[in-house]
Amino acid sequence: MVAKVDIHRRDEILERNPERYISKLFPEDQKDVKRFVNGLLIQRYSAGRVDKYLSTLVSIRKRLNVPY
Repeated sequence: MVAKVDIHRRDEILERNPERYISKLFPEDQKDVKRFVNGLLIQRYSAGRVDKYLSTLVSIRKRLNVPY
């Protein structure tokens, strides 16, 4: 069995990025997104996948400029 090695340090990046991403969202969305991220982590999604979801949510928010 091959062990997963985090050569891109995604776990480390995920530890400091969620708050940065979440702060770019509307205040009324921040609590829901935090719950969403915690749910993904509980389901053992990879750090890279969670990071991608967060960056996509921020991108959508910038384009639409309305709360979710």
